[in-house]
Amino acid sequence: MKADKKKPKASLGKLPDGSWAGDKSQNVVLEQRLPIWQSISELYLDTELQPHDYHSITRTFLDSGLSLNELKAIDRYEVFPVLKANLINTLGEWRGFDETWLNEECTKHYLKRNKRWFRWKIRFYDYFLFSMRKDHWIEIENRMKDASN
Repeated sequence: MKADKKKPKASLGKLPDGSWAGDKSQNVVLEQRLPIWQSISELYLDTELQPHDYHSITRTFLDSGLSLNELKAIDRYEVFPVLKANLINTLGEWRGFDETWLNEECTKHYLKRNKRWFRWKIRFYDYFLFSMRKDHWIEIENRMKDASN
C-alpha cells in the first residue's frame, strides 16, 4: 500500500526578498503577469480612460507577447474576480489599486484559474458585468491591430 503523498501548497505572493514563492516556471509566469495585471486594473477604475492611458495599456499588452484572447482570459480569471466589485460600487476606486495587494490577489486567482467551479462562477458574473469593460477592450483591440499593421 502506497502512502498518500500530498502536494505541498504553494505559498502565495512575494517573499521578503522580492522573489515569488512556488516553482520556478510558475514564478516566471507570475513575474510576466505583474505589468499586465496593473494595466488591466485600469479598466476597473471609476474614471474615464484617456488616449494616453489606452496607449500605455496597449504598449504593455504588445510587449507581453500574448494574444488578445490570452489577455482577455487573464482579465476574466485573474483580475475580474479581484476587482469586479469596483465596477458596481457607486463610490468606486478612482486613484488606482495598491500594487502589492493587487499582485497578491491576482496571484491567488491565477492559481485557481483552471478549477471548474471557479471558472463557471466567474463566467456567470462576467456575463452580467462584461458590458462595463467591453468598450475598453474594443478600443484596445483596435489599437493592437493598428500597431501590428
